[in-house]
Amino acid sequence: MNTNYTYDKGKRPETSSAREVYTLVKSIKDKEQEIVILLCLDSRNKVISKNIVFIGTLNHSVVHPRDVLRIAILNNANSVILAHNHPSGDVNPSVDDRDITKKLKKACELIGIPLLDHVIVGQGFYSFQDKGELWGERMKQPIYINVDQSMGIKNLSDFCRLNALRVELDRNRVHKSKEFIVVRD
Repeated sequence: MNTNYTYDKGKRPETSSAREVYTLVKSIKDKEQEIVILLCLDSRNKVISKNIVFIGTLNHSVVHPRDVLRIAILNNANSVILAHNHPSGDVNPSVDDRDITKKLKKACELIGIPLLDHVIVGQGFYSFQDKGELWGERMKQPIYINVDQSMGIKNLSDFCRLNALRVELDRNRVHKSKEFIVVRD
């Protein structure tokens, strides 16, 4: 199995959802050992490289944040997504899965390369981001964001798309020089 694959700049796949991540790593779903993969992303959330970080045992793998971050830094990643398989096919996260996700998220925040998701593959997939476990509980109330024209709505839209949030213009709050954007789950 190839341990590292680098995509050519013009052929980088996009990763705007956990389903797209699953498509990129589903080749490990039927493996007999746990395999941990790191996707290194550019500033447009396109995959720079797909790297095998660790190959474990039937039901366990040891991942250390320093190994993940070393790969991310060497690939000049803007952000990363972690993925691994459960040979049993059960995609529900274990206590160890949740623990490494928390540790890795903190380490990634510290060096400025955010962990966007941790996806477990098997019979289907489980996304920590989609389940609200990576960034905490989803918002219950809409958030109104005052956006100057110079700030660029596209950047906000890209962020919301990646985080499965909906952006809409609140027509009741539009002013001459500013717009208010409503961000909802």
